[in-house]
Amino acid sequence: MLLKYILDLKSGKLPVLNEYGKYNVYGSSGIIGKTDFFNSNKESIFIGRVGNCGSLFFNKFESWASDNVIIATLSNSEFILKYIYYFLKTINYKNISIGSTQPLLTQDIIKSINIPEFSLIFQQHIVNII
Repeated sequence: MLLKYILDLKSGKLPVLNEYGKYNVYGSSGIIGKTDFFNSNKESIFIGRVGNCGSLFFNKFESWASDNVIIATLSNSEFILKYIYYFLKTINYKNISIGSTQPLLTQDIIKSINIPEFSLIFQQHIVNII
């Protein structure tokens, strides 16, 4: 099934950094600072979209995703987000990104990824093994 039927995607935003802030700020390569605000407050996958495109972070906390990150949240109850996260880790993003000097992933590229459909029980089994 295509991810466009499973995930809601939105782009992160440029953060206002504060080294004493309460929330982690994620860039395409991981945590890049702190802020007083969050733009993700539920379980989500942060997908690096520029430069270090295809880097993935599973987020369970209130945090801020920068403008170099796509925020993916579950919109289909027939899937487990952690299963999707592990599946996405198997993809070679160099083969699907655009741009030669600075690789780029777009929401449309992510939406076009096809993921195997399994029962919730089997998805949970995969997650438990990994």
